[in-house]
Amino acid sequence: MPARSRFSTRVLAVAGIAGALAFATAAGAQGHQLQLSPSPGDTLRMVLDQQTEVTSEARPGMPARTMKARFRVFSHAVVGARLADATMLVARTDSVSLDTDDEHSSSLAAQARAMVGGAPVTLRLAPDGTIRLVNADGTVADLTEAVSLIPAALPQGRLA
Repeated sequence: MPARSRFSTRVLAVAGIAGALAFATAAGAQGHQLQLSPSPGDTLRMVLDQQTEVTSEARPGMPARTMKARFRVFSHAVVGARLADATMLVARTDSVSLDTDDEHSSSLAAQARAMVGGAPVTLRLAPDGTIRLVNADGTVADLTEAVSLIPAALPQGRLA
């Protein structure tokens, strides 16, 4: 699998976690401090469900064209170790679904499914909701820039 495809798969896995945290952010904004501290061995199941509708005018005077798409990512993360300042997760993307009424985009559905190899991604989850990707050499990478186009992007700082 090409490096870009592996990276895309990893980003998809992380996107599901980000969606779950987006809900937690809204709950924390109501005057309560939410701390994320799952126990080792826990499995977190996540679904990222994105629906898009784009309307465009091909040429002046021509009728507008509308394209609809629904993109879903099903993933899970197993809690590895709980550290003093973070919880380590191993996340995997289970499946990807792309449904569209656009002929060109429908060919991308097969590509999306092919990119899901289930390769594990190690993540560092801080109690405030901050998530960082842990590289193979143990260094921590910031994912915020990499997933900035995903609606529920990962936070760089505290959530509450």
